[in-house]
Amino acid sequence: MRKRKKARYNFPHINLPSLNLPKVELPKVDLPRAELPRLNLAKVNLPLRQIAIAGFLLFFALAMININSRLQAYTRLAGERDALKREVAALEVTSQSLETQLAYAVSDKAAEELARASHKVREGEHLIVVVTPQGGLANTATPVAASPDKAVQKWEVWWALFFGSKPN
Repeated sequence: MRKRKKARYNFPHINLPSLNLPKVELPKVDLPRAELPRLNLAKVNLPLRQIAIAGFLLFFALAMININSRLQAYTRLAGERDALKREVAALEVTSQSLETQLAYAVSDKAAEELARASHKVREGEHLIVVVTPQGGLANTATPVAASPDKAVQKWEVWWALFFGSKPN
């Protein structure tokens, strides 16, 4: 689809300040002011005491709303404070544990245990390595099952549990 060409119009340029037009002055006219109709409302007589009580109640309600919002914020912040205290205590315990582990890791005892675990010996000591046979250790002890002379009845087991001796 072909693009449609936009039409261009060339308007003549008019220089307005260079035109000499006649000056026209309009006469000033005073228009009458329109008066608004007055509403005849009945006068309401509110005693000063009632206005003061209503103002006090309004002030009291606003103060209660403010106190309630402050208490909610305090409760929320106190909960966050307690959670942070617990977290700090846990981090202090972790820090103490890590300090203990660090102190042990740099001690001579830890170095000795690490050397023993990697089969190193001190001067004057001899390393003894126990060599096992290729098939593994021979099992010399064989379990022997004891065979009772006669089978024990269940009621005899209960009798022995309760009274401590065999029935006659």
